[in-house]
Amino acid sequence: MTTVKFLEVLVYLAIIIAITPILGGYMKRVFAGEKTFLDPLLRPVERGIYRFCGVDSSRDQGWVEWTVTMLIVNAASEVLKIPPADIEAPGSVFAEGESNYVTGVGKLKGRLIILLDVSKLLHRQEVKRLEEAAETVAAVK
Repeated sequence: MTTVKFLEVLVYLAIIIAITPILGGYMKRVFAGEKTFLDPLLRPVERGIYRFCGVDSSRDQGWVEWTVTMLIVNAASEVLKIPPADIEAPGSVFAEGESNYVTGVGKLKGRLIILLDVSKLLHRQEVKRLEEAAETVAAVK
């Protein structure tokens, strides 16, 4: 390693060490729900995103909802733009009643893409039943 590269690494580490307490304190206040100096700028943006996505920020997610969300987010490996002309109705591929969450089938660069309505994958009642079952299992233990 050359002297210049070594000095670059040292400067980088010094910057990281210098900003860690500042950034850590800011993150602590954010996660604790305390006011921060960026609230006047970022709160309206955050509220707008929540409103657009239909999120109730005053309600906590249960473990089942959180797990389903994480699985969906992790499963989405890429976002594709498919021309509407290349999207067809789901058709008769799915059994009766099993395709209410499938909105269409798209073709893109030789790939078959199944389009899903994420809000229909797991209904609130199903989430509630899973949470109740989890509570029952926890009570038995």
